[in-house]
Amino acid sequence: MMQIYVMKIETIELDDLVDVLGLTKGTIPTQIKPANDRRRLDDIFMSYLAATSKGDIVEIGTSYGRGTCILASNTSHTVHTINPLPEHHTGQITLNMTKKDIGKYYIDLGLKNICQYYGSSIDWKYEGSPPNFCFIDGCHDKKYAYLDGVMCEKILSDGGWIAWHDFDPNSKEYWVREVVAGVRQWADGRKIYHLKLRSLESLII
Repeated sequence: MMQIYVMKIETIELDDLVDVLGLTKGTIPTQIKPANDRRRLDDIFMSYLAATSKGDIVEIGTSYGRGTCILASNTSHTVHTINPLPEHHTGQITLNMTKKDIGKYYIDLGLKNICQYYGSSIDWKYEGSPPNFCFIDGCHDKKYAYLDGVMCEKILSDGGWIAWHDFDPNSKEYWVREVVAGVRQWADGRKIYHLKLRSLESLII
């Protein structure tokens, strides 16, 4: 019999979320240029959560390291970030990157409070300090969206947050619907904040 999972979703504007969670406003490095207005709002959201974090940060899905730069620039703590190499891929909805391209943004900027890992996120045995904030933007398969959330919840410090990028329950895009399905399975009745940025963000608390 098919298992049905239920989410309680509240869609909220950024300014309201800042008040609800008591977020500290962060900054965007001047070298980070937005591709569009939506991307800039994504950047602001990430900077606020990083600036508010009381401990280390975990990022699943380094890619070129653009988001990693924003996270690391807004905290004195360590950002632990993981990205698969081509030989690690088992999911379908992901970006295939070589080692020389992973993290290129933060390498070029010389940021030092970053620890880079290579491998599949669902096989990762994290051994760092308990993070106070986890940002999930890795493989977009339902399985990964769910299992990444399970892993992050296990290592998260008390009072910490988990955020999934590319979460929009109204989207018809296949890869977004996969993320939503994975988050729904993870949440299973828990409340989800869907951040309304003309973007694809969700915040779990």
